[in-house]
Amino acid sequence: MLRLDLSLPQLRALVMIHRRARANGRQLAAGLRLTPGAIVAICDHLERSGYIRRIPDTADRRVTWFELTEQGAGVFHKTPATTIAKMRMKTFLAGLSSAEREGFVKVANAFADALESTLAAADAELGAGKPSAIA
Repeated sequence: MLRLDLSLPQLRALVMIHRRARANGRQLAAGLRLTPGAIVAICDHLERSGYIRRIPDTADRRVTWFELTEQGAGVFHKTPATTIAKMRMKTFLAGLSSAEREGFVKVANAFADALESTLAAADAELGAGKPSAIA
């Protein structure tokens, strides 16, 4: 996050746009639980930084879509930091006993399942992909 010069809300917006392929301001505001004004400021920064672009909706002039640029999509590609993190995790796991490793995997899977269902519920609430009014 620091390497990218992004605040946590900016990073969360970038992740949401990445997960949806594109999002409008209303979807971002609802998904991130922020005001439309805050979304404008966040997206202004992301656009100035080259991570996203604004695309006017062809069917509704009131709607503007936010899409990742090539640079924005590059944030989600494998980086040296993720490679180092994976190596550290492997070292950590190698130091655990078999029972500890099984317990860790069980907790990690439960966490991943809970996170996935929370994200799926949030997407369902937002009506993923339905165009709505402007940001």
